[in-house]
Amino acid sequence: MKKEILSISLLFVLSQYYFFLFAPKGEGAAPVLHGNVVVIDRQRVLKELPAVAGIRSVLDDHLKECQRVFMAKEESLRKDYQDIVGAEASPQDYKRALLIEEKRKVFKDAVLAAQRAADAARKKIQEAYEKTMDSIQKYFVKIMHDLAQERQLECVLDKGQVVYHSAHKDLTDLVLERLSEATKNITLEVS
Repeated sequence: MKKEILSISLLFVLSQYYFFLFAPKGEGAAPVLHGNVVVIDRQRVLKELPAVAGIRSVLDDHLKECQRVFMAKEESLRKDYQDIVGAEASPQDYKRALLIEEKRKVFKDAVLAAQRAADAARKKIQEAYEKTMDSIQKYFVKIMHDLAQERQLECVLDKGQVVYHSAHKDLTDLVLERLSEATKNITLEVS
C-alpha cells in the first residue's frame, strides 16, 4: 500500500515537473522538447555487435568445457561411490567398517573439492565476461560522447523509453558501425 502511494506520488511529481518544463505555449500548442535530441536502440546494438557475438560464443565454449570436465569428475566419483557401497562390511568386521568409513569421508571431500573447482571455474569465466563487457561499455560511452560533441547533441535517449521519434533522429546504425569498428579486436580471455 505504501509503495503504491509512493509510486502515485512520484508519478504526480514527475508529471508536474514535465508540464512545468514542456508546457504548451499558447492555446492548443503541443509540448516541445527543445534542443538536439536523438535516440539509439541500445538492445539492438548489443544484440548485433559482432564482438558480443564472439564473446558469447567463447563464453559458451568455456562453459561447455567446464561442464565436460565436471561431468567426467562426477562420473569418476560415482564409480568410487559404487565401490564404497559395494564394500559394505558386517558389524563384526570392525577394521573393514573403519576402512569403509574412511573411504566415505575421502569421497565426500572429493565431491566438495570437485564442486568448489567447478564453482571457481564458473566464477573465473563470469569475471572474464564482465571485464570484457565493461571494456565494450567504455567504448560505447566514448562513442556516445564523441557523437554528442560532433553533432552538438543535448540528449540521447534509449529507443526503448521513447514512445515516438522521427526516423532521422535514430543513430543506432551509426553507433553500431562505430562500436563494431572500435571493438573488433575484443575477445573473451579466461586465464
